[in-house]
Amino acid sequence: TFSLSIFYLFAKLSFIYHKKGYNEISEQKEMIKKEKSTSTISILLNGIKENGYDPNYEILKALEVFSENSKIKNKTLIKAVCDSTYSICNFMGDNAFLLYGKNILTNYMYPNYSKDIRDYARETMTKLSGK
Repeated sequence: TFSLSIFYLFAKLSFIYHKKGYNEISEQKEMIKKEKSTSTISILLNGIKENGYDPNYEILKALEVFSENSKIKNKTLIKAVCDSTYSICNFMGDNAFLLYGKNILTNYMYPNYSKDIRDYARETMTKLSGK
């Protein structure tokens, strides 16, 4: 059943990524908000990182809410959020960074996160602000 559920997950995510337009972004946003499985979120974030397209900042808005949840301590997942934020802000421009990216990355610079996470968020912000 585990391999079947992984297969289902890949099929669902593949379906989402191959659709065009606003619905794709809307579905990604909803999955970020509602999904409980860190594996699923991680796969979704890797896809977002590869794409970088978020014309109405819907994904960034969802990532901002996600980053405000200080209960999430999974380093791999948090780094994927930073990478996805970087990708979107780099692709969409300064407005994306100023409106959402800066807040998302700043949320991971607080002392309740490990030094590794704080440094990674800081490096990501430096890359964005220095481009």
